Amino acid sequence: MKLNFTPKKICKITFFLLSFMLILNNEEAKAQSVKVYPTVISGQAQVTAPNNATDGNLTTSATLTANSGVLGVGATTGYIELEYPTTLPANTTSYIKITTQENLLSPLLGGSLGNLLSTVLGTVLIGNQEFSVEAKNGTTTVQLNESSNNGFSTVRSRILVNANNEYFIAITPSLPYNRIRVTNRYLALLGLAQDRTLQVYDAYYISGSSGNDCGIASATAFDGSGLTWISSM
Repeated sequence: MKLNFTPKKICKITFFLLSFMLILNNEEAKAQSVKVYPTVISGQAQVTAPNNATDGNLTTSATLTANSGVLGVGATTGYIELEYPTTLPANTTSYIKITTQENLLSPLLGGSLGNLLSTVLGTVLIGNQEFSVEAKNGTTTVQLNESSNNGFSTVRSRILVNANNEYFIAITPSLPYNRIRVTNRYLALLGLAQDRTLQVYDAYYISGSSGNDCGIASATAFDGSGLTWISSM
């Protein structure tokens, strides 16, 4: 039986084979990329269920509680410090899933969406709750970002929201690090023993990742000029 391969058929076969190989390579890359979570709590204060922040389960959370005290006297701050099994190289992105009691996260997206919500919510960014995220190498802080001073508006530190309306902090320190510390504070000094809570679900980085944003399947972030849609994995 003689096979008749015309140039048109050859082009079609080549296109099919190339497409098939690209799909296989993409699936292989996905299979090689895994989430790596911190396994040790190296510090904590005012935390309920702290082990939920190191259980590798993004549906369970530790609760950090900050209290105003009475007119500022006896005020407390909640924090948790999570440690990875190894030191991560510089420029490795970590993702921390959180929720806040005050509606801080939507405005922190920045860009057109953040500006719109800021006008609706008024002074939400200077309200009673503040949080910060530190990347540390041992006891040395290599990066510190705070919600109260526009600290999540660069490629090094951003707030992301995915299609399920889940919020993540994405930090990419320029130096090696092995710990992430999340702190929750109550800002007002006139409170009367009032609490503000912040949930920390887990932190993780992507091992085998070829891009900084493949930790979130589909997300919106602030890139300095407006909203950016991120699609990966």
